Amino acid sequence: GRLTFDADVPPMDVPAGPAQFHFSGAVIDGSYAGGHLVSAARVDSFEFSSPTGAFVLRNLQAKTDNRIRSRYVAPGEAELSIERIAATDPTLGSEPLFAVDRLKIRSDEAVDAAGTLLDMTATYGVDRLRLADNEISDAALGLKLHKLDAAALERYADATRELAVTPTRDAQDVLTALAPHMKRALEAGPSLVLEPIDFKLQGEPFAGRVEITTNPAQLPAGDSFDMNPMILLAVLNGNADFHMSKALARRLATVAATMQFSRDPSVPPDQWKYLAEAQSGLLLVTLVSQGMLVEDGDSYSVAVRYAGGALTVNGKLLPFGLQ
Repeated sequence: GRLTFDADVPPMDVPAGPAQFHFSGAVIDGSYAGGHLVSAARVDSFEFSSPTGAFVLRNLQAKTDNRIRSRYVAPGEAELSIERIAATDPTLGSEPLFAVDRLKIRSDEAVDAAGTLLDMTATYGVDRLRLADNEISDAALGLKLHKLDAAALERYADATRELAVTPTRDAQDVLTALAPHMKRALEAGPSLVLEPIDFKLQGEPFAGRVEITTNPAQLPAGDSFDMNPMILLAVLNGNADFHMSKALARRLATVAATMQFSRDPSVPPDQWKYLAEAQSGLLLVTLVSQGMLVEDGDSYSVAVRYAGGALTVNGKLLPFGLQ
């Protein structure tokens, strides 16, 4: 048969002493038939305010159109968007301590004709994210998984759940039981791509791409396979390319140096920033001279390659590969 459903959650305004809770209500509707779930939900606003802080969420919308195959595998589409999320602390000023504007998430999942391998894509986008004094804008992240073994994914998810609900369970026994499923999954030649990886930090751009592929020919012959990380690394190949403005690289180097000085009790806290700023320039010059960064006008780039147990950065072989 077919199930059609809809629900209206009424609005609420609840005072609680000096605090105030406001909920616009929610609308949910959809249908379910033969494992096919279609649904939509909307919340216009959710607000909580008190003398110690406030939280606001506006215009949340979600949609799903999936065929439920199991708890973990559901080919189809899903979308989530939120116009704004913000949290403020009056003791720190009027600007939000945390804020997100126009968050969008979309996922697509498809299964092959045999019903064994999955292709999954997901995209994440944020127009603006503010955390304390840091602002990220124009952020986009794409995730693509190709030839993912559906049965292995289900077994892995079940095993993870077993360990969570039964802490006394021997983790090694679980890994041993997962080994044949992992080998079957690797034999399919799965791959993962992160593209794009784009954002601006304080207005300075960063762009990147990461690709991880598998080489089933490197798997051990026969049934001999375990979850040894060295075996897994021998099967994997990877490419990563990153580009960033010099101003952003300098900022990130300053943050890294500040963290380093913060762990040194001999350095006074009021000197961390000045020492870090002085050291960041030297650090970048050193990385360029070593070939770890490539200068290109007002930006730096990095190209990382991993194949056959060898790791290179900008064409330079690093000494700690697996060859």
